[in-house]
Amino acid sequence: ALLEPGVSKRYTAKQMLNDPWVQGTTASKVTIQGSHTRLDKFQKARRKLKNGLLTVLIQQAIQSTKEEEENCTRGMKLSRNATASLVVKRAFDYFDSDGKGYITPDDVSTTLADLDVEMDCTEAGDLITNASQAYDRKRPRKRAIKDILEYEDVANFLAEIPRKQYKRGSFVFREGDDSENFYLVLKGVVDVFVESKETGGLIPIGTIGPGHFFGEQGVIANMKRSATIGCASDVDLLVLDKKDFNSLRNEAMFKGKTESSMEELILGRTLGRLNTLVAASKHCKKQKTKPQAVVFEKGDAGDYVYLIIKGEVSVIDNDSPGEKILLKLHEGDMFGETSLMTEKPRNATAICSGENGCEFNKLNKANFLRIVSEIEQAKEHLKARKLESFQRSATKTA
Repeated sequence: ALLEPGVSKRYTAKQMLNDPWVQGTTASKVTIQGSHTRLDKFQKARRKLKNGLLTVLIQQAIQSTKEEEENCTRGMKLSRNATASLVVKRAFDYFDSDGKGYITPDDVSTTLADLDVEMDCTEAGDLITNASQAYDRKRPRKRAIKDILEYEDVANFLAEIPRKQYKRGSFVFREGDDSENFYLVLKGVVDVFVESKETGGLIPIGTIGPGHFFGEQGVIANMKRSATIGCASDVDLLVLDKKDFNSLRNEAMFKGKTESSMEELILGRTLGRLNTLVAASKHCKKQKTKPQAVVFEKGDAGDYVYLIIKGEVSVIDNDSPGEKILLKLHEGDMFGETSLMTEKPRNATAICSGENGCEFNKLNKANFLRIVSEIEQAKEHLKARKLESFQRSATKTA
């Protein structure tokens, strides 16, 4: 009666209030047995699927970052044109691995099992049925197949997670702010800046686009923001507050591969920030060397840290037969910081192995340690890592 097309047939306010259904006189007085148990089970299943989708989005972001870092070495640029729908589609396709165009209970059960989460097909089927019915009540549509999740259902599911929109030119947060949220970019691009303690200006150190995340360092370490995030365009962000993000990190599906990959990404970002501040320091000096020239030898005292501007550097072990090459470093890599951080002599020899010689930015020990002291996150990681760990990180050191 409330939705009658004809106005004359609709209820008045008084008629609506006197309707038996509104007054509850037609409602069953029998307690629905086990309703709280079924509701609790359904809510737990929804939480599993939501956390599964979030974990997949984070895994895909980390993988994309690795791929884009490799692409950058080949001169390729990060695409900024992805939309929120494309980001959600990636998560949908992860569950719909065989490209059917929809997600079945078996897809949910199998994908969550890969994430070390138990959900049998019956439980997944109940979840899908209830979720699809709920979404259909909000926006009725005809389904070709029942008891499946379509792309729109997954989009609706993720839409329940808080989101924030920012205009181009605004700031999401500034260096020194409290760390309250984790952010995943659904649409748009943000720029990352750090403050120069020497000039007070903002130094750009990176760009984060659709499908990638930021803000994880401060939330995980419970520390102030170590960088400023500015919007290079209008952006749409998926937002998890500190409580929800740390709750996700404690889930079994997040442990292992996802957690270790995120830690590796954090270390790479931290070292990248350190590289930028070293390069931007007014105390940096230029140094050029000829091919096969020794930059420093094993056993030397650590006096400078080096950033490669041009050329290639080989780090060798003089004590091994044939002077074994431990690693090769290229443009943008930093080396020599381990000795400065540990107060120990150089643990390897560095030689310019570039055919046309090498060019470096170098910074003395006092100024380098002053910069490191301003980056608490970098300081913690650098002190904890030895040469073997640095070889596995984005920035190789000796």
